[in-house]
Amino acid sequence: MMNDNHPSRQPVRVVWSRERLVHEHAIALGNAMDKSTLSNYNSALNSYLTFVKSHDFPVEPTPETLSFFTVFMCHHINPQSVNTYLSGIVQQLENFFLTVREARNSILVRRTLQGCMRIRGTATVRKHTLTIDDLHTVVNHFHNSSSHNELLFVAMLQTGFFGVMRLGELSFPDNASLRNWKKVIRRKTIKSSQTQYEFLLPGHKADRFYEGKVTALLFWENISPTSHYVTSQNIYIHETDYIPYHRHYGSQRQEISLRGHFSCHTYASSF
Repeated sequence: MMNDNHPSRQPVRVVWSRERLVHEHAIALGNAMDKSTLSNYNSALNSYLTFVKSHDFPVEPTPETLSFFTVFMCHHINPQSVNTYLSGIVQQLENFFLTVREARNSILVRRTLQGCMRIRGTATVRKHTLTIDDLHTVVNHFHNSSSHNELLFVAMLQTGFFGVMRLGELSFPDNASLRNWKKVIRRKTIKSSQTQYEFLLPGHKADRFYEGKVTALLFWENISPTSHYVTSQNIYIHETDYIPYHRHYGSQRQEISLRGHFSCHTYASSF
């Protein structure tokens, strides 16, 4: 039996109603996974449901069904992507079929996927490596530009190059429903000098809980003219400070990748 004779040292907290507990609990569960990841998993589940319906299989994900699904999908997409699809199916169906993870990890499914990778595996296709000479060409070409969007392009290119950052860390998704303001780099976190500038990257692929990371970019002395790189950044930041968007919204949404018509830079608009 618990002894409650000792006085409690807990602070006084307002008791929640059952409805609020359910509401807050649902919000927490809904944010357990990133929106973009959840969207990909939903796509994988839709592919699986379409497969079992068209091939007259039960919905329950047994090792045999998942094995047939693996063979079928590997004929249409890269086998590496099928591996991700299977992870999404497990995540989406685990609350309804408790054995789905066991089925996914079964020998039958793993060997089927291995066989498909051997038969249909393809080499990774990579884009041409961006070099310092390429960066010189861009910076010199747009150095005297008065276009806000061109300055933004140069700023993003330099930041991504020297900071080794992904496009998704520098811009918004094209799909508005996947946008997350917690991942946006804020103007107020930027600090710059004659040789470097730094900012707070609030969240990234390896930072699931938005602990934040300060990214400092130091331009190398052997890059000439170094001042062009820093100048391009400072011109863009200075111009961004005075556009009406920031005077209207204040510091709540001061993202540094703002375009000339006051909308946030997306993946598609980067090219």
